Amino acid sequence: MKEKDSRKLFERIVMFNDAVYAIALTLLVLELKFPEDASLNSYEDFIRFLHEISPRLFAFLFSVVLVSGNWIAGLGLHKMIARAHGRTVIHTAIYLPVISLMPFCSNVLGNYPDSPYSFVIFGIVQGFTTINNFFFLKHCRQHKLYYDDVDWDEIKNLERIIIPIFFIIIVMTLIAFISTKLSFVLYLALNSIPFFMSSRLNRKYKDDVKENHPI
Repeated sequence: MKEKDSRKLFERIVMFNDAVYAIALTLLVLELKFPEDASLNSYEDFIRFLHEISPRLFAFLFSVVLVSGNWIAGLGLHKMIARAHGRTVIHTAIYLPVISLMPFCSNVLGNYPDSPYSFVIFGIVQGFTTINNFFFLKHCRQHKLYYDDVDWDEIKNLERIIIPIFFIIIVMTLIAFISTKLSFVLYLALNSIPFFMSSRLNRKYKDDVKENHPI
């Protein structure tokens, strides 16, 4: 495949990727359904309403952090990728349907917030995306899809931390059988990591641009 065509293919993959994430976030909002028998005529009604809807709100927050964290991490990674080919499309076709399951996972967690099996479902989904990310990074490195001047130490660091994260996900899921609240907090903390990783990648990216293209 020619370099120009390879670049266009990658741009189409990124656009499709962004579209799926946007749809997933929209569907998460639609899961915040107003209780049919809710009444807001008094302070007591308002407190009762908050109590009824709080599981769905927490599930929404949980899912948004997971979806947004994956999207932000992907955004930082995409800045380092220059091209794509057929197997890149396959990786994307496997990864994105799993992300599209997030609204379903949110609905399960909202309806069964105290069930550890709700977290098992989340754990399976996140574990699958983590393993897929590991093979995607290897795929990009082996097929030389990155820019020539990419920071290879950063790539190797990303590959090294993915497998430990997978086992951390397993542990956090098992913790739900002891305390669902603790598992909830741990999942939120884990899925906040991409926000900080992306900030570091962005800083490195900006520094490299200034170094290679001084004003």
